[in-house]
Amino acid sequence: MEQLPSWYVAALQQAWAEGRDIRHGIAHHMLSPTMDFREVFHQITRLPWRYWTLDDKRMVAMGSTFQHVTTHSPVVAQRIGQVWMGAEKALRQLRGIPTDPTALWLPFAAHWELYRTHALNLMPLNDQALQRTVAEHPAQCQQSRAEQWLLRHHWDPHEWYPFHEGTGSIRRAPFWGMWSLVPGQAAVMADMDASWAYRAQAHLIAAIIARTVSTALISEGPPSMPVLLLRSINHLTPHHKSLRDLVATLWQRERQGIWWDEELRWVAGTFHYYPWDHCIPNFLIVIIALLYAQQDFDNALKIVRSAGWDVAGNTLLTGVFMALDTSIPPDPSLVPLLSPAIQSMVRRLYSFRFRENNCK
Repeated sequence: MEQLPSWYVAALQQAWAEGRDIRHGIAHHMLSPTMDFREVFHQITRLPWRYWTLDDKRMVAMGSTFQHVTTHSPVVAQRIGQVWMGAEKALRQLRGIPTDPTALWLPFAAHWELYRTHALNLMPLNDQALQRTVAEHPAQCQQSRAEQWLLRHHWDPHEWYPFHEGTGSIRRAPFWGMWSLVPGQAAVMADMDASWAYRAQAHLIAAIIARTVSTALISEGPPSMPVLLLRSINHLTPHHKSLRDLVATLWQRERQGIWWDEELRWVAGTFHYYPWDHCIPNFLIVIIALLYAQQDFDNALKIVRSAGWDVAGNTLLTGVFMALDTSIPPDPSLVPLLSPAIQSMVRRLYSFRFRENNCK
């Protein structure tokens, strides 16, 4: 069998990841490896959307009102610390301790430090402000191919090729959950962050993550992260039945006694044609880790590492959710390194008086 050109395969992967029905295109001779590169991409824009992957059109952010609220709750402060601690501990389990004993993995993996120091006071927050923040501080950005390309071509981010993924906004989504104690606003912030380089369901998944973290911070009792995630999914997906169905399938299979390694094989088989770092299978892998780890931090990370795909991003998110779910004890070696960031977030939440601004 003749091997397809690598650029053509990548183009099909891009179309599939963005929700296009490539089977329709091939069956109706709209796509062919004999076509010119430009013609293939022109035809991709004409393909219909697959039934179960709708284009988000930033529906989460429509008609939103931005709010700042203040809190003096020591529980919220403690949980913010758990978020930072869980993410960094998870990355250290994956990558080991940085060679510089004063260094952290978080700035390289997710920009939390960049956004904490430069983006918190942007009001109103918009796509241009976020692009400018990243472009003006390249040394604090992760070194993914997508990230570096966008730093050089920030005026037209949707031209990023081939998958429109990998820019870190899914990994930054927990930050927006800490940024706002209004879960709906946290969802909007994460959606907006994802919108300038992501397409299809990445906006939605970022919003779900941010809303879940924000809800967990203000929960009266101990938060159950699988339950809060499910509630956020149902709240934010009235027009995205496909994602709800996929998550419901995982829950059903877990109740049927199917073990986690078989769940991971199901994800790999279902999404075999997706790029290795695509957001939907990665999100499902994180959910599998939460369902099967039984609040065991180390076991959850073992499941994530076994799955492959975007291991660093999935590790970070799993670390965040597990830390909130299990109240992991502070790591004495990390406390002095993380405390400035944690204290900054807490001070911000303690200092703002309530106000609101309509954001168009």
